[in-house]
Amino acid sequence: MLLAPNAKDPAILSYFALRKAVGGIALGLPFAVAIPWFLYSHMLEGSISYYYYTGMRNLFEGSLCAIALFQLFCRGYDVWDDLAGILS
Repeated sequence: MLLAPNAKDPAILSYFALRKAVGGIALGLPFAVAIPWFLYSHMLEGSISYYYYTGMRNLFEGSLCAIALFQLFCRGYDVWDDLAGILS
């Protein structure tokens, strides 16, 4: 009989922390690149991907790399889930 995982299990807590970190980065990225660039140049770009060509490139790339690393460290339910996570 399988038991439900304990809510205080460190593996479960770290997985939830990982998911929260990815969500925080994804939700904060548009604001993190747009607000400083707007204060510097007094204009907003039409697309979030255009911030790659501005002075906010390092922050944009760093956020995408962090999300990519989180995706690599997430474990799936089976081999196909792991493979899909690595290829994404």
